[in-house]
Amino acid sequence: MRSTDKKIIRRVIAVGILIAVILCMNHVAVLSFDRVRNADYFNYDMEQLEKQHADVDLMIVGASQVYHGCNPDVISAEMGIHEVVECASAASHNDGMYYMLKDLLGRFTPKCVVIDLTWSKFMDKNVPVLSMAKLLSADRMSWPRKLEYAAHNFNLDEWMKLLFPMYRYGGSVWGFSQLKANYFARKAVRAGNWVDESKRRYRKNGFTWVNAGCPQGSIPSEVVSYSNDLVSSYETDYMKKLWKLCDEKGVQVIWCTLPTSMVELYGIQNYQDSPDYMKAFAEELGCTYLNFNLLKGREAFLPDTCFSDKVHLNGTGSVAFSKVFAQAVKKVLDGEDPSGMFYENIDEMKKNVHRIVGCNGMVNPVGNGTLSVTVTSLQNEDITPEYRLVLMEKGKKKKARKNNDVSGSGAGDADADEDVGTDAGAENYPEVRPWQEETAFSVEESEVPDGYALRVEVRQKGKRDMEAFQDELGSTYKIKMGD
Repeated sequence: MRSTDKKIIRRVIAVGILIAVILCMNHVAVLSFDRVRNADYFNYDMEQLEKQHADVDLMIVGASQVYHGCNPDVISAEMGIHEVVECASAASHNDGMYYMLKDLLGRFTPKCVVIDLTWSKFMDKNVPVLSMAKLLSADRMSWPRKLEYAAHNFNLDEWMKLLFPMYRYGGSVWGFSQLKANYFARKAVRAGNWVDESKRRYRKNGFTWVNAGCPQGSIPSEVVSYSNDLVSSYETDYMKKLWKLCDEKGVQVIWCTLPTSMVELYGIQNYQDSPDYMKAFAEELGCTYLNFNLLKGREAFLPDTCFSDKVHLNGTGSVAFSKVFAQAVKKVLDGEDPSGMFYENIDEMKKNVHRIVGCNGMVNPVGNGTLSVTVTSLQNEDITPEYRLVLMEKGKKKKARKNNDVSGSGAGDADADEDVGTDAGAENYPEVRPWQEETAFSVEESEVPDGYALRVEVRQKGKRDMEAFQDELGSTYKIKMGD
């Protein structure tokens, strides 16, 4: 054998060894470099359903609102159907939803697909958030579909993170004991040997239970805006592709908007333009559109305590909502008109809201030891709000969270970062400034001792009970939105 041939063979062997080493390291990284995620549980569930040739009757497509709010067991029981699968991942955008659904429709043929449309679903997306959303969506796909998705939508950095977990999770490498724990946790998932469900959020077929709840009136208000001028052709095209996927398989499509908190709805300027656009979009494709934000009676059965934040239902809320979700979807599938379950528009719904739905505040220094406090609130025009400032001990809300459980299950949620805040009326806080209609206060820094912060409370003029509040307008001169 010539020496040149030997060199070529040695180089080929060396390259082969290098590739083998990289693949082995990559495999170890997959097993050990990151904690078990909801995607791992979801992928296991889908593999089992496929092996069992299970009947998947309904798929619900969307982002985190879907997998927090749509409870598969409740929906299947209410509708009298087989498996309900949630094709959803955190912050998932339209392209990720398309490839997730394409992957699942290659494995199952449901009778119906319900696609969630948030108020901003057709608008341009924030690029940094979109990058993470792509990877989270890809985590829930089989490898052939991941590669197809990446080929059409990923940049180089996203490709590297997809193919090499060492690169993606490189900043999350701990000591040997943690890597070992991660390895055995993932091994347990693959074997179906899961820990008791009370110790994890993930439950079934994509659904994730959250224990956290918000005391009534405690969800921070924020004003945002919808405009048809911001509708993106890219997002709209992928929505049409989602419909076409289903249409080609003879699967009925229902478009919907899942419920958010009341404070979220009141904070969206030009809100009605959004569901009007989505309804017209659905009708153009010959489909039904259901806006669950406009459910009649929602004030009674979906109060703030059913939400973990402005847009996500908690476990208790998922049970309450999934029952009416199932009723509405069943009506559509049975050829009945579900419109009687909904208000016609946001203005009609607001006529049935008789409270201040949320407030917010900001603290700014103006010099000479003086603080300027400005407050805002969201309510109907016929309500006149009054505001006051009280003093609260910093961190008291955090301490009160520990043993609260609004899930109804009696079990804590070991994986949850969100927790329950203090009860709105549980404390008698020292008053710093009395009730007033004006939205500005002047406070001396000396009036807020170390270890304390300001809290703003809001009530309707002429009433004695507080209706909304925000805690800890502290030394950072802004509301602490969470821990």
